[in-house]
Amino acid sequence: MLHLLLALGAGTLSLSVAQASDTNFIEQILEPKVIYGEDDRQDLYELNDPYRITMAESTVALVKAYKVQGHGERYFLKGSNYQKAYGLCETERFIEQDISSYCTGALIDKDKVLTAGHCVRNKCGSEKYVFDYNKKTKYKDAYEIPASSVYSCKKVLHRSLEGGKDFAIVQLDRQVLDREPLSVYRGQDLPNKTSVYVMSYLAGLPLKYSGDAYIRDNQPQHFYIVNTDTYGGSSGAPVFDEITNEIIGILSSGEMDFVAEPGSACQVSQRCAMDACRGEFVTKMTSILDATNGDL
Repeated sequence: MLHLLLALGAGTLSLSVAQASDTNFIEQILEPKVIYGEDDRQDLYELNDPYRITMAESTVALVKAYKVQGHGERYFLKGSNYQKAYGLCETERFIEQDISSYCTGALIDKDKVLTAGHCVRNKCGSEKYVFDYNKKTKYKDAYEIPASSVYSCKKVLHRSLEGGKDFAIVQLDRQVLDREPLSVYRGQDLPNKTSVYVMSYLAGLPLKYSGDAYIRDNQPQHFYIVNTDTYGGSSGAPVFDEITNEIIGILSSGEMDFVAEPGSACQVSQRCAMDACRGEFVTKMTSILDATNGDL
């Protein structure tokens, strides 16, 4: 994928670390993501940690309404094959899966979702908020979703695209009663090397866990720079403290997803050393709390 398309259809933009001041960050955020060090992406069924599974179940996919089909008690997500959509090589992981979502969010209250500001508009659109888009077992059909797991937007409570703060808080059309809201971090900015992990619908795939990452740079006022294995579609994803399992921020942007395989007509995931490339940009929870006066 060359550049991540704006969720609102406005165009494409890119960012370099040297340009990433808090004043121009949002105008240039929407570059996709990449793999740092080893490829740590896992499907839900591969996780053994009950805390990680709980975090995953309260992570939500943003899906265009036309892709949510069906009626009654079951819905089906319309998708396209991951490999074909991005022209990927046979060596890439997850190429047998389909892609259906365009952004990620986190349940932070019974009827509130935290996501990236560039994933939504100032007013509710027709997008759906879909839980359980995952492979909880190896042979689970990730694209068949219980009707009870599909929600709509009732109201956009907060939205920011200013000064390095890229976030939105959306009120759902009803309360989520079958899973618990995620906890958010309410302390001071975390130090460099803090271990983190992320749950996201990277590239629009069923939910993936990405771990073995850390904060590389905490100096920007409103965002951390981290080295999580994330892609386009991870925007709005919760980034968790490895120890406390609290949300320390949400993903906004990062490196290019794919690069051409030399001597081939297909693409592969871009790979960087843990301390190389520009890193992934995460809007700080501290800045979100300040912008909303702690009203989450």
